Parts: sequence; structure tokens; C-alpha cells
Amino acid sequence: LVQVLDDFDRAIAAGGAHEAGTPAAAFADGVTMIRKQLGGMLETKYGLAYYPVKGAHFDPTIHEAIGSLPSADVKEPTVSEEFTKGYKLKDRIIRVAKVMVSMPAEAANQ
Repeated sequence: LVQVLDDFDRAIAAGGAHEAGTPAAAFADGVTMIRKQLGGMLETKYGLAYYPVKGAHFDPTIHEAIGSLPSADVKEPTVSEEFTKGYKLKDRIIRVAKVMVSMPAEAANQ
């Protein structure tokens, strides 16, 4: 069902903004409502939780790096972008987040 949540998130993002009161806005609101209902039910009934990662220290136990970029702004490997959300079921990781990692510039040059 986590994959279904991802599909809803992609559909909502692809829908963009619509003028209020139009059929397109009503449809987008309906899709968003269904996503919230499904996510809320999985969270309350089963303990599913999304864990935000952008800006966090890179941890290979909960993140899968799909790329890295050197950055003078960070002192340690840091998640700069999230491509796939990570989820926990209660306290257990059921899917790691796929991320882009900013690496300290001095470490990238070695």
C-alpha cells in the first residue's frame, strides 16, 4: 500500500493548481482527500509513518543514496533531496528513503 500512497502523491503533484470552483479543482480535492484518508487509516490502524529526511544527516540504515554532490555548505554528509519517501511500520523501517546526498566539498576532492 505504500506504493499506492506514492502514486497518489505523484498524481497530486502532477495535477498542479486549479481555479477554485472548477471541476478540475473538485477532482484534485477529491484525490487529495482520498490520499489523506488512506494515509490516516494506515497511520492510526497499523502504525505506518513517513519519516522526513531532507536536511538530515545521511544515515545508510534509513537512507539509500542514489547520488551525491559536493557542497561547501555542509560539514558532514547531508540529505539534500528526497526522491522516494521512507516509511516505518511502528519502529521498523519497511522502506528506506531514496535520496541525493550533499557531501562536504573537502571530502569530495580527496
